[in-house]
Amino acid sequence: MSSQPVIIVDGYNYILRCKPVPRDNEKALWQAREEFVRQMSVYRAGKKLKVIIVFDGQDEKGLARTSAAGGVSVQFSSAPQKADPHIIKLIEKSASPRNITLVTSDRALARLARSMGCTIWDTGALYNKLSSNDLPDEFQQKYSTNLGQNEIDTWLDLFQSGKTGNNSKHSDDDNN
Repeated sequence: MSSQPVIIVDGYNYILRCKPVPRDNEKALWQAREEFVRQMSVYRAGKKLKVIIVFDGQDEKGLARTSAAGGVSVQFSSAPQKADPHIIKLIEKSASPRNITLVTSDRALARLARSMGCTIWDTGALYNKLSSNDLPDEFQQKYSTNLGQNEIDTWLDLFQSGKTGNNSKHSDDDNN
């Protein structure tokens, strides 16, 4: 791994602690996984940061062991291996474990990674960052929802009076 900051996430540890997903519902778990990868892509946008999400091994044929979406690397440990040994291997291969932040609530994994020089975030810390609109500046500016009182009053006037740019009334109706 390079010297840039890296966040490694213990994927199912995060999802199963922060999202209400029934463990026995594969479709719901898959959807939660896809949503989490999307959230991490948005989070890392505009940051000089590498994100790796590691999930427990998959037995299903056709699932990629590694994929990338929006700059987020998604990796699966080899089935039936859990994600923890895969995460430890990633840290061991790193030239600079001090640049790695591991996101997990697994105490044993966190203790081992900390002893290797990593920073540890509890899953709740990442959840709070993803929930707090901690988005890059260009997203904040483009999708800003902070309206001034004049803008709010203008929008209220438009919607309350029904005067929008696509008004369906025709001027001919008033002449009849």
